[in-house]
Amino acid sequence: MFEIRRSELASRTGCNPETIRFYESKGVLPEPARTAAGHRIYGPRDVQRLTFILQTRALGFSLAEVLELISLEEQPENCNDVYTLLSKHLSNVEKRLENLNSIKVSLESAIVGCQNNVDVRCQFVGLEKCLT
Repeated sequence: MFEIRRSELASRTGCNPETIRFYESKGVLPEPARTAAGHRIYGPRDVQRLTFILQTRALGFSLAEVLELISLEEQPENCNDVYTLLSKHLSNVEKRLENLNSIKVSLESAIVGCQNNVDVRCQFVGLEKCLT
């Protein structure tokens, strides 16, 4: 039988042990079984679940969205619900990218103004002139 402790689970997934504890406390990762001595033990399903959690978090999903995806995973007939959630998330990512591009353009413009010693109010730090 495959049984590992939290430190090994952390090592296998590249996750901090305290993050594993946090996911357990939030119900994203189920409470593990325990040995007779009270040590937490994890199995292959826990490795798979934690890997999924880490991948979805890396894609920017909130914990609530991760929980929703996990619940939908357990009901394969809900493929349309997964599609809807993924599409909504993609739309949010696209909006954030637009905002970041707008910020990038503003910063580039301010940098060019500062480099050219243009006498403008530096909107980012409240200086009368951008310093060179």
